[in-house]
Amino acid sequence: MIAQARRAARGRPWVVCADFDDTISAGDTISDLATLACMARRASLAVWTTLTQQYMDEYGLVMAGIPRTLSPPRPYDPVSLQHFLANFAAVDKASIDRVVASSVLAGLSRPAIVAGAKARVTLQPGAAAVLSASAHPLVIVSSNWSVDWLTSAMDTIPFDGIVTNDLAFGPGGISTGHLVLRMQSPNDKAACVARLQREREAAAIFIGDGVNDLLALLQADVGFLLGGPATSAARVATHFGIRIETLKYNEATLESLSATAKAAKATGSPLLFRAPHWNALQFLSSKASVGNSPT
Repeated sequence: MIAQARRAARGRPWVVCADFDDTISAGDTISDLATLACMARRASLAVWTTLTQQYMDEYGLVMAGIPRTLSPPRPYDPVSLQHFLANFAAVDKASIDRVVASSVLAGLSRPAIVAGAKARVTLQPGAAAVLSASAHPLVIVSSNWSVDWLTSAMDTIPFDGIVTNDLAFGPGGISTGHLVLRMQSPNDKAACVARLQREREAAAIFIGDGVNDLLALLQADVGFLLGGPATSAARVATHFGIRIETLKYNEATLESLSATAKAAKATGSPLLFRAPHWNALQFLSSKASVGNSPT
């Protein structure tokens, strides 16, 4: 009881949770990983190209009911959002099952993965500088397919952990083509953020760019949607009544955003903040904690 009172007096520390592909990285790096595996086996990219196209076709069908522009303000509809994201996750899982069945990811050694990430992965402008200057521990919460790939790509940025899927390896240390799934669906990401909030008794920031990040962004105490004003994630969010406000450069503080987001949640009208680029998040260097006990 005394320890809890002391923690409440100090306030909750922050933990920064961030997606990787298209958030920290400048693009989707999963295709680079698959290409690397095909090169290791001296195999054609035709199978991977077919798998990618089938996924995009099915993804397009799921997104067909979402307007191509941001929706006007409307009441938050969490039930319909969950239904939409369940369909989204089902398409993603079916695609992963086809990837595994094709063995397109077979043939990679860990050293080849590490070297491939160093050679192929480019980070978003400002991402390394902002995250390296952050006063708060960073945990990567990603639907990528390789821990080694992300670890290598993040070698210039301090991080506290990586939670992602991984390649399965055979006795000789070569990837079999199978995947160990830990972080596949939007619900998986949200559950990971909730676990970090609970286990660390922390307030969570989540930074993401995609539809798969939406539930994690909502679970976090403050959610930052990275990118342009009409991304797929922004269109889905506004369609289901999630409000989005664009950060004003050099005017935001973590404390003020936290208070605004908390008030919005309390009214049943959740709010995300759009960060047009990483430099809009430079205030993460502040060491301030959240001055209230967990609720």
